[in-house]
Amino acid sequence: MSIMRIDVYSHNVVISQFTREVRDTIANYMSSYVEYDVSKNHRGDIIRKAVRVYGGATFDRSEYRIHRSALDEFLNHLSNFGYPKTSIDITYHPLPFIEPIEVNLLENVKPRPAQIPLIEHLIKPIPSKLAVLQMGGGKTFSLLYAISVLKQRFVIVLKPMYIDRWVKALTDPKERILDIEKKDILTVQGTKELKRLIDYAKADALSAKIIIISNRTLYGMYEHYERTGDLTFYGIHPNDFYPLLKANRAIDELHQEFHFNFRQDMYTHTGTCIGLSGTMTSDTPFINRMYRYMFPKDAWYEDTNYNRYTNVISLYYNLRNEQDIKYIRRGRASYSHIDFEKSVMKSKTTCKNYIDMMLATIDEYYIREYQEGQRCIVFAGMVDMCQLIVTRLRERYPHLTINKYTSGDPYSNLLTSDISVSTIGSAGTAVDIPDLMLCLSTTAISKSETNLQVMGRLRENKRWPNKHPVFAYFVCEDIPKHVSYHTKKVKLLKPYVLGQKTIFTDIRI
Repeated sequence: MSIMRIDVYSHNVVISQFTREVRDTIANYMSSYVEYDVSKNHRGDIIRKAVRVYGGATFDRSEYRIHRSALDEFLNHLSNFGYPKTSIDITYHPLPFIEPIEVNLLENVKPRPAQIPLIEHLIKPIPSKLAVLQMGGGKTFSLLYAISVLKQRFVIVLKPMYIDRWVKALTDPKERILDIEKKDILTVQGTKELKRLIDYAKADALSAKIIIISNRTLYGMYEHYERTGDLTFYGIHPNDFYPLLKANRAIDELHQEFHFNFRQDMYTHTGTCIGLSGTMTSDTPFINRMYRYMFPKDAWYEDTNYNRYTNVISLYYNLRNEQDIKYIRRGRASYSHIDFEKSVMKSKTTCKNYIDMMLATIDEYYIREYQEGQRCIVFAGMVDMCQLIVTRLRERYPHLTINKYTSGDPYSNLLTSDISVSTIGSAGTAVDIPDLMLCLSTTAISKSETNLQVMGRLRENKRWPNKHPVFAYFVCEDIPKHVSYHTKKVKLLKPYVLGQKTIFTDIRI
């Protein structure tokens, strides 16, 4: 008699029908996939809180899901507890059929030499492939080129805010590289549209060659199944989604919402999955381990020939009244830039001085040598702070187009403004701003991947080949975390930039 059933799919392993005696052994293994938030409270006590699980489980814990890459590790775990492989009922499921599609490149479309090895990697017949490429290096181009070679239907999963951008890349005469029509592209956003897609596929009426789906929409299907066990609402088991669509899968900006992107594999059974990202560098060993589960060594392609074209300027300043500026989150000992900005905004004088410092930076590194068509972006932590900055910028530079780009604002604000003001969550990654010459980050951040992404909004500019874009950021000398973040950034950014300069200003806010 077997102690459990294991079903092995392309990207996940389902553990079910296990006996009571082995339940604790399974739970013990699943605990290694729990991510903890470790912090200190105001008394200095270490607080360890479970925040995410990189696996899957039904509400009654009758079924667990782990990554396909972890199968051997899990079997070894069971063996160490006295449960050999011979005591387990294991079924390996064959790969599903993927719909062939007729999709060709437009005439005269050719990859750059640096993109050729990436494209060769993306068409390899392996389950998972990751492309880590410098921001602006052509990840979208390379994926679409690979699709034209593979000639198979693909589902592209991404954040809702990026759907329009991808449709534009597929259809805009200036950007498109594939010889496809709008009718060949299907976008899916919301439960109603997802259920309609499933119905089309069931009726064998699905003709789209590329399907673009909101990640939030897919997450709803997975969450519904785990919470209820119900299969009638969507009409299928989540694991049958890609076999039903007869499609492969690609994920853009994989590093964003990585937990969910990892969890997608828990319900993916398909021919191949492609992940795209500008950076896969985490400060957390646990996350790096999860990266390697999702993309083993043979799946990983990273272009290390970094094109360095950015100059970095760090600007030190001081506080007039240190006791009036609060930046420690209540009940915790960690730095909070949101609390910092709230504190700054409480004083009209401090807030004015703070924004004056931004204006002085923009004057020096953007306005002084401004040429028509060049652009600037300013990052702040709060939407309210963004609006205050926009108001002051419009007063200072009435001849320029200046707009805010945060949740609810049109994407065109980024593309048509001379100066944009945004949050890192809205525009710090996966947006391309043409002719951007200054990126000013007023937000103090520690995460390596976030710092690289924010700096990565800058691109090498062929219109002004003798002028290098500038990434500038503020450092408050009176806030220890600002100084430690700066020290870390200097080391982090060094391999990717032309030069770094630290300026100690005489500014006090």
